[in-house]
Amino acid sequence: MSIAACTVVTRNHLAFARLAGRSWTDHHHGSPFTIVVVDHDGMAAPTWSHRDIRIVGPDAVGLAPDELRTWAAIYDAGELACALKPWALRHLLGEVDAAVYIDGDVEVLDTMADLEPLARTSGVVLSPHNLQPLEADGRLPDRFTMLKAGMYNGGLVAVGRSGAPFLDWWGAQLRRDGIHELHEGMHGDQRWLDFVPTAFDHHILRDPTFNVAYWNLHERPSSWDGDGLCVGGRRVRCFHYSGLTEAAPWSLSQFMADVPRVELRDHPAVARLCRRYIARLRSAGIEADRLIPYPYGTVGDGTPVDRRARRLWREQLLAAEADPTGSVATAPRPFADDGADAEEHRDAWLSWLRSPEDGDCVGRYLRQVWMESATLQQLFSPLEDPGTRTHFLYWVMTEGADVADIPQALLPEPEDIMDDDELDIDDVPRRRPPLPDVRAQQPLSELEAAGRAIDHPASSPGGGRVLRRLRDLVVGRRDRDEEVARHLVRAVAELSDRIAELGERINRVNDELPEQATRIDRAEDAAEHLSTDLDALTTGTEGRLARIDGYLASESRRIDGALEQDAVTAAIVADAESRLSTQLGDLEHRFEKLAGGTAE
Repeated sequence: MSIAACTVVTRNHLAFARLAGRSWTDHHHGSPFTIVVVDHDGMAAPTWSHRDIRIVGPDAVGLAPDELRTWAAIYDAGELACALKPWALRHLLGEVDAAVYIDGDVEVLDTMADLEPLARTSGVVLSPHNLQPLEADGRLPDRFTMLKAGMYNGGLVAVGRSGAPFLDWWGAQLRRDGIHELHEGMHGDQRWLDFVPTAFDHHILRDPTFNVAYWNLHERPSSWDGDGLCVGGRRVRCFHYSGLTEAAPWSLSQFMADVPRVELRDHPAVARLCRRYIARLRSAGIEADRLIPYPYGTVGDGTPVDRRARRLWREQLLAAEADPTGSVATAPRPFADDGADAEEHRDAWLSWLRSPEDGDCVGRYLRQVWMESATLQQLFSPLEDPGTRTHFLYWVMTEGADVADIPQALLPEPEDIMDDDELDIDDVPRRRPPLPDVRAQQPLSELEAAGRAIDHPASSPGGGRVLRRLRDLVVGRRDRDEEVARHLVRAVAELSDRIAELGERINRVNDELPEQATRIDRAEDAAEHLSTDLDALTTGTEGRLARIDGYLASESRRIDGALEQDAVTAAIVADAESRLSTQLGDLEHRFEKLAGGTAE
């Protein structure tokens, strides 16, 4: 067998890749499986091993460290993993005649050796999302979801050596244009596959046993043959668990929202497979892997490298690379080269984000915040007007960090705001962080102490100018950081304990549904009494009551989820009972025949 397979993941998804690799080697003895780990640098050796499973970093598949850091600035973790797909496949083709890529959340259930001759003769093998058009019935995924995602799924791609030109082209597109921006028609690596049928020799895989998933299960009748999942009476080759979560095991995928095209309770064989997969993820160490931080998600001081920063950095890089004169400079990279000063890189990157473009009145990052919101553009327009700019920057200082999720390091300094006597800060509402709700709707003393520390700054020594008052606001906030942090840490610890207790209750919900309903009734009564008390305490009562209502709704959803899980379990049991009943009837019939023969 001259075929090999691979996947690309980050360290905190190694449990998925481990299961994918083991499932491949179980059905393709002697065929290697390669796991490319995006953040492999500095990774400790895994505690598990397999002779046919290899774990390598991006450098092993040919990506230079400098280019990796560039990609890490452009792409988030998922985008970066997708951009490495053609590199991983090209690496395998140096050893075998056919290479297969599968996503980390794919499980191989039977041999996929059929892909080898298809890849060798056709060059490229694609897996379509659907074999039939979707009905316009309001359920997800729908036609427009598929238009945005593309006609072919990037979670299963096979390539032969004659498909090398396709890999070169695909890799070139993903070098800078592998972002996930649906409004721009971009879906990571996937939308580029739509070009394949017109540009490269290929084979479209219409076998319904390959790449079964939430987007096509409705057109593939499933059953369990005693050993595994079947579709149309044939054993499924691989199942794609895209969107399956341990938090909601009664739903096949979180990407179908509240209007799923497929319900697990209607597919007991698939429900059985999903429950087994979740159990295997736990045994593979998924909980420990989730705690591993992604090194390219933040810079040294903890400032997140968020989507806005990545898109701004990419735009500057594209402009610099497209400029034949070389007059457009590239932006400072957030991640330092080997041996370089990481703090210096971070400071230069933050300074670039805070600084304005030539002729602009606000920094790059804050301009992007303004551009993303039609509401902000209506409230603060034209932004070039000094007074409007002042009001916008003050909004950023007081509300923007929370409302627009602006990192602390990118908030404006007081001196960035003009000294405008006409701006009355007291007229601008302050946004206070809502207090978290807890199991019995009781206030947390530590969180209230933190709130008081935030809401009652030290009095400023007179003066009504914006600059001085903002400076006092910032200085007071810094002086209170330690006290606020202490209270918040204690509050979070208390919340963690109570949430853990809530989790234990939910685990027992199947046996305690009447008691749960009673608790909800009591919680509603407690919420009514609490609302009366809170009206006298703070003007933020409405926000807190909304959190209480959210808690009650969440509790109800959890109970509904447990009931849904019961329905799925009942469907599995009913399916098993039906098969046993059939077998029993067959045995009785055979016994009667045997008895009749004996009597003769």
